[in-house]
Amino acid sequence: MKRMSRGRWALVVGALFCLAEQKLGPTNAVLAQSDTSPKVSAITDARLRAHVKFLADDLLEGRGPSTRGGNLAANYIATEFKLLGLAPGAGDGSYFQMVTMVESKTDAGKGLTISGGAGAPEVLAPAADTVVGTGVEDPDVSVDADLVFLGYGINAPEQKWNDYQGVDVHGKVVMIMVNDPPATASEPNLFGGKALTYYGRWTYKYEEAARQGAAGVLLIHTTESASYPWTVVQNAWSGTQYSLPLEPGQPTLRLKAWVNDGAATRIAAKAGKDLAELRRAASVRGFTAVPLGLRVGAALHQATARKQSPNVIGILRGANTSQAVLYTAHYDHFGIRDPKPDDPPHADLVPTGSKKRRDQ
Repeated sequence: MKRMSRGRWALVVGALFCLAEQKLGPTNAVLAQSDTSPKVSAITDARLRAHVKFLADDLLEGRGPSTRGGNLAANYIATEFKLLGLAPGAGDGSYFQMVTMVESKTDAGKGLTISGGAGAPEVLAPAADTVVGTGVEDPDVSVDADLVFLGYGINAPEQKWNDYQGVDVHGKVVMIMVNDPPATASEPNLFGGKALTYYGRWTYKYEEAARQGAAGVLLIHTTESASYPWTVVQNAWSGTQYSLPLEPGQPTLRLKAWVNDGAATRIAAKAGKDLAELRRAASVRGFTAVPLGLRVGAALHQATARKQSPNVIGILRGANTSQAVLYTAHYDHFGIRDPKPDDPPHADLVPTGSKKRRDQ
């Protein structure tokens, strides 16, 4: 199951680009073929700001998927598509392709418990040390499994790289680093060199671990490897989450978790290992996974519901029917949530008398 962060759901086709090009003729759109050159000069700061100001207004209540505010945003975009002369692109003749999703709110209880190894069990506190989710819809989800350090968690035959080789991870929890293995002097283009490949993304790590039969994943976060701070993980993976329903027979994980670098370091030390040394070993071709002699325990409770939210699709038809240009962007965001101590002091985001925050 692909779990989407709250700010990355509901594909909008052509939205941000087309909204910026008020009646410019056949230029950027969903399936666009045209002989006309885009009139770049007509894309102005004022037009962009006008659209963003409305979509970010408190009236839209943070544009959460399948909410009043999210639907207002979808209708706004569809109206602008019509003004631009874009034809409806959904199968029913409208601009709205309804997508079924799973809405979930997970309570991780006291967090994750790491037992075995040296000393007393280590409890990883929610938010401070770990952010926890699941790939199943069950109301109660428990995990009690062996923990294996699996390096980058990559199986890439074309790169001759397989971190799963020689280890059976069925029913186990694997601890994985984000990003790709680093390129070397002898292989400067290994995993795209400095570019991030899909193998380096957290989505792939979860998907491959599920295909390999793992019960769960602990992704090790560092600001350098992820290119964003721990607070981004805290914000994106806490509160209401959205995912696509599982297809019949589709593998998934019972535990989808992140741990920060400090927590990962403590876990390795509890197993008598040095995390820096594990990382160095995992960066070399031929790395063998390391069973840590620890167990991961978790007890999650969640409320789930099947909901629908629209993709907004507009089409600009051209003379060449064998080619198309696709523009996409997302229009949803965080919705409404309780304020947090580290929120920036944007008083304009909180209506007078409200104890809730509308995230733009």
